[in-house]
Amino acid sequence: MKTVYTSDKLPHIFAHLTQDHARISSGHLRVDGNKIYHYSTCLGRVLEKGICVILNTTRYSVTTSKVQRNISYGVNHYKYVFKIDSLKLGTDLNVLPFDLNGYYMKRACDYLAKAKLAKKNAEHYTLCALAHIERIKELNEYFKTDFSIPTVESLQVNVEAILRQRKKNAQLAKEHEKNKVLSKIDQYLVGNIKYEYFSITDKEKRHVSKELWDKVVKHNIEQNTLRGITFVKYTLIHGFNEIEFKQQINTFERYYEYITKDLIEQFNATKDKFLRDYSFNKCNEFVNGIGGIDIDDRHNLLDLSLVDCGLRKKVDDKLAEVRKSKIENWMNGYPTYLNNDYTDVYVRNRNGIVETSKGATMDYVEAKKLFDFVIKLKGHKWHSNNFINSYKFGHYTLDSVDEIGINVGCHKIKWNEIERFARSQNWVKETVNV
Repeated sequence: MKTVYTSDKLPHIFAHLTQDHARISSGHLRVDGNKIYHYSTCLGRVLEKGICVILNTTRYSVTTSKVQRNISYGVNHYKYVFKIDSLKLGTDLNVLPFDLNGYYMKRACDYLAKAKLAKKNAEHYTLCALAHIERIKELNEYFKTDFSIPTVESLQVNVEAILRQRKKNAQLAKEHEKNKVLSKIDQYLVGNIKYEYFSITDKEKRHVSKELWDKVVKHNIEQNTLRGITFVKYTLIHGFNEIEFKQQINTFERYYEYITKDLIEQFNATKDKFLRDYSFNKCNEFVNGIGGIDIDDRHNLLDLSLVDCGLRKKVDDKLAEVRKSKIENWMNGYPTYLNNDYTDVYVRNRNGIVETSKGATMDYVEAKKLFDFVIKLKGHKWHSNNFINSYKFGHYTLDSVDEIGINVGCHKIKWNEIERFARSQNWVKETVNV
């Protein structure tokens, strides 16, 4: 006999008791006799097929709630459906009629208490209470018991007791929260709680008097001042370093308002000297071929404006050499990356595919057709006009042609580069003059 089913089939097998044992493939949901389990928790127990069932409606998790809804749909044809919640994980649902009666009495009182406190939905809560009283009548009808049927009026004594207990619990909770907050502040002020681990929410702050809060603010200022001064003095002694420089500046800015003016001036002077020395050393290493520099790197601390004119000129000359070398390597087919520092767009033929230095590619034949089209327009201005006057090649559309070159999307390819590439491919014998 088949015993493994999908999760949507199992609640119906349970409701109709078509077989004693069934499960889903993982085994997390299973039918065992007249009970259905999700993991080790029983969610339903059939007392009489098609007549009476007990359901566990305790909220455990989102997944379990989905299973409980499916079970509830599966037994909606039963005459008596007794629901109970507030059960622990792992329950076997072996509840007695006495347990159900006590549960329904308690829930009825809870709803009547809510109705007494409610400003808008009092009628709804009263109806919920009456529904639970009806469940007690059904208990007597099915189990042949003689539980007394309460009325709304007879439960008012219990309701008053519930409201008094809730008020008392609320007062105790408020007092507990206040004592907890005051104890945390006392521990903070005497130094048992570190400044970085101390925090007070707006809700907790309501329990703190103005005088005590002023002490907290004063202590915060003292701690920030102490940390700020300690940090600056440590930095002045040990200096800055490239890796932690950004973090050091952020820390300085956080404590800036708590630091004395003379320490601020010393810190800034030390920082400026570090940046000058760093920039000089990096430029000197670059010029001497020891290391490289990237003036576009946002995380780089290099500032060429801090370098003297003589060294700056050497750096510019060296950068020009490096750029020229990279361009030549790229032209020769090496997979060299040309970043945005290279404002001009270059073109090359790599294994039959025409590539640009910005990463665009096109078919060689399409590139030749594009050249034949635009070279006739050199010296004139031409603009794409949707479908009336447009030129498409591959995935791209030619936007315009002017005296400088052609425009295709983010590409601005100059005439001298177009003609250089055309000569390299033997598309023309010499420079085109118009």
